[in-house]
Amino acid sequence: MKKYLIIGLCILIATNAMVLTGVTYNRSETTSQLLLTERELPLNYMHARNNHNSSVSVSIKWRTPIPTFQEYQTYTPRNQIVTKAEFEKLGFNATLITKAYGNESKELYWALEHEGDLHQSALQKAQEHYKQLTSVYEEAPTKENRTRQLNAKKLVEREKHERSRLFFKEASASLNELSSKYANQHNMIIVKGITKPQYFSDKQEYRIALNRLSISQIMLPLEQASALKNLKYNSSNKLKKPRYSINIDWGLKLEPWVNNVTLLAQQ
Repeated sequence: MKKYLIIGLCILIATNAMVLTGVTYNRSETTSQLLLTERELPLNYMHARNNHNSSVSVSIKWRTPIPTFQEYQTYTPRNQIVTKAEFEKLGFNATLITKAYGNESKELYWALEHEGDLHQSALQKAQEHYKQLTSVYEEAPTKENRTRQLNAKKLVEREKHERSRLFFKEASASLNELSSKYANQHNMIIVKGITKPQYFSDKQEYRIALNRLSISQIMLPLEQASALKNLKYNSSNKLKKPRYSINIDWGLKLEPWVNNVTLLAQQ
């Protein structure tokens, strides 16, 4: 019995040593750094259900761009149409991918843009949507058209103050390719994401489904968590302006960690 206990302890020590070595390597160099707010890093309130658990974590909230040919919408599908050449450049074998669903996912490198052209495009589409419905109401001032106009106005305010400004830009099988392409753009980060290949035979169309980030949640250190753990879940339909900002660094393994948390003054 004592023999197995010693073996177990050795395995535990070795595992912890490997984890610490990985953390140290990851943090030995910062590859990306962003100042994000609650818009991009909402709290995970599951932890609040356990009074004995003082841990606090946030989720990375990202969006896919609204296609240029589409009007404003609050939800955009997390898949993108690609050419066969682009599909194979991502590392998928087009001859083997013959169906839309059930294909094996692959971890790729994703470039995400924060508060850039993609967010400005979404905001512009929201404003155009509001102007369009305002014109409709002015031509036919019915109760229904007034409601639609007011809802469109709320969407503009949400786009300005509440919705995430972190957008998917592109995927690649090459980290060096993305790093070189966005080397001088400080609003870009490169992360790992789980990507599923798709082929729609009726349209002869290749797509990539952006399933999720490889690391989608970030734990806050205890010294940083105290600033946020007393914040309550806001279930109101009113506009939710961000209550905090967080400095996030990404390291050599493209894994994030928290540098600083700041509570924001509410107006």
